[in-house]
Amino acid sequence: MSEIWMALRPGVRGTRILAMNSSGTTVLKARLSVSPSHPRARSSLLEAMALWEGITVRAVLVADDDFPSSGTTLFRECVRDFGRLPLYELAYTRVSVPSDDEGGDGDDEIGALADLRELLLPEAG
Repeated sequence: MSEIWMALRPGVRGTRILAMNSSGTTVLKARLSVSPSHPRARSSLLEAMALWEGITVRAVLVADDDFPSSGTTLFRECVRDFGRLPLYELAYTRVSVPSDDEGGDGDDEIGALADLRELLLPEAG
């Protein structure tokens, strides 16, 4: 079954997002502001990805053990959405995996997102 696997990880420089399809190909790579400006922004992003690709999105909201990101609106506004919804499923995880938020990957300012890829690849394969 085809699915999109997506990770959202807030950090000091913004929220990094990586979405991959079931074969492990990157379909979306972005850096947005740390917290969304609207309470439905995160759910709308996940729904839009599902509608665009025509398949279910399996998303994880990633909190660093050493970053107080659980106080951001990204975490507070999504409590009601954890679990399975018609277009997407949202889970929460805390990790101590170092973030590659420090710099770009040579092609852009987003970074290689190796930390997020590491979280998604075991699921996507």
